[in-house]
Amino acid sequence: MTFVAHSGLGVTDLARSVRFYCELLGFEPCRTLEMPSDQVTDFLQLDPPGGDLKAVYLMLGDFQLELLEFDPPGGNRVRERKMNQAGLTHISVGVDSVPVVLARLAEYGGELVSSLGDKAAMIRDPDGQFVEILDGAYAAEERQRRD
Repeated sequence: MTFVAHSGLGVTDLARSVRFYCELLGFEPCRTLEMPSDQVTDFLQLDPPGGDLKAVYLMLGDFQLELLEFDPPGGNRVRERKMNQAGLTHISVGVDSVPVVLARLAEYGGELVSSLGDKAAMIRDPDGQFVEILDGAYAAEERQRRD
């Protein structure tokens, strides 16, 4: 059986990120994980001494997002990254109302990058990660579309 188990996202403040993704975007906490540096360093190819890991897994439908916080933290260069660079670019989330999320965005530490009316917006989470929000009905239609 093959499936996507989860996607991981490094964060600098776990509680702040959980609040952003759960209270603003509708994710639900699923489970937590803590691992000491001696277990994490080799597996994740971190420079010794690596760092202790705390993770919170969040669910949104069938999608699981793993938020990872390290102590001590690594650098945060996510705001320097451009969408046209190789690698994972963004998370896309269907929401009930794009304008409602945008009205509350700053309260949760996010920022607006751009928008396409009431149908879509590109935002940044508190650490600067791109998150695309889409009108839920539109996103559901697009998800089912096959070219």
